[in-house]
Amino acid sequence: SYGVDYIKIDGVHTSDQDDVIAWSKALNQTGRTIHLGLSNTLDINNIKTWQQYSNSWRTGGDIECYCSTLTTWSNVGPRWANLAQWGQYAGPGGWNDPDSIEVGNGDHNGLTVNERQSVITLWAITRSVMMLGSDLTNLDAGDLNMLKNAEVTNVNQTDYASTGWNPTNA
Repeated sequence: SYGVDYIKIDGVHTSDQDDVIAWSKALNQTGRTIHLGLSNTLDINNIKTWQQYSNSWRTGGDIECYCSTLTTWSNVGPRWANLAQWGQYAGPGGWNDPDSIEVGNGDHNGLTVNERQSVITLWAITRSVMMLGSDLTNLDAGDLNMLKNAEVTNVNQTDYASTGWNPTNA
């Protein structure tokens, strides 16, 4: 009755698989389409459970640096290696979630223009959830242009299974 479309369960670990299954079954009984996101730094060895009972799964820790900026490259850079192993599991109904995209605040987010472009590219080619962690009421025009790039969005939303191409093996 609240009209919820998205629920994120934080602090999920391998030992919480029964809880994830229970939440998933309960949400399915509502008759509503509700995106169930799981967090934080999930074990890839349990991907079958995450895929079957949720719609997205966090592939790493928080991207925020909890410092004077939203993030830093040291929080973003390691995701290039980490997401390569997860890319093959994303697809309609279930998506990788390397955390929010901290792009949109221009130089105030702690990343250079090239680093922000790299973030958007990485999220797109690994078919990751593209949620912004930025102030949507004050988006930087240059960042907004990057975020609205249809070519990048199309890569993110391509059903690779139908094409036979896997971007993480390219």
